[in-house]
Amino acid sequence: MYLKKRLETVFHNVIRKTGYDVVKCKYSKHELEIEHWLKLMNISCVLDVGANEGQYAKNIRIGGYKNRIISFEPIKEPFAKLQKLSANDSLWEVHNMALGDSVGQTQINISGNSVSSSILGINTSHTDAAPESKYIGTEKIEIRTLDSLFNELDLKGQTIYMKVDTQGFEKKVLLGAKASLKSIKAIQLEMSVQPLYDGEDLYYQLSDFLYKENFRLIKIVRGLTKENGELLQFDGVFMRD
Repeated sequence: MYLKKRLETVFHNVIRKTGYDVVKCKYSKHELEIEHWLKLMNISCVLDVGANEGQYAKNIRIGGYKNRIISFEPIKEPFAKLQKLSANDSLWEVHNMALGDSVGQTQINISGNSVSSSILGINTSHTDAAPESKYIGTEKIEIRTLDSLFNELDLKGQTIYMKVDTQGFEKKVLLGAKASLKSIKAIQLEMSVQPLYDGEDLYYQLSDFLYKENFRLIKIVRGLTKENGELLQFDGVFMRD
């Protein structure tokens, strides 16, 4: 360990003499290459469903995406951070609500790590793999459907990429966007290999739903795993034919 740190120090000192520096990248190759797909598809609007503190939107901005972003985050604390992060970006709008298949109010379970919070109950398969995901409280939130918001958000004529990371609630989001799906070019969906939340649809059920809506899988991104490397979640990117 000492030798490794010593070599790193020497390397950095040599680089700095040239007027540059090297820092560890905080973002995965996948997060940075998403902009490639956004550019290839000529995307004009990204719907960031389940935005948390704005990590995804921030990363696609770093990747070079310059067009419109609409983020949805229902929980007050991460939403406050999302608001602050997006404040100086005129093409990034944020909404303090969840998307699903109903309109009104509901209750969300808040996890210790925030990102695992869900309207659904959490399974031990999830908390065993990520103990920090255990629920520590609840909060009443607003919920809307994308179909009920589509015109309000002025999405007609936009080329849309929808990212959905809603911790087992993805199918509900899709059901609430039934009429809107025909206007969406591509969808990035978090999917579980085995149940991590009570009543969630698994990857093959979500894939089947999207195939019937004329979307095809074009990319898979590894997600949550057990300590032994067994896959629990991954992201699938689907493009409309």
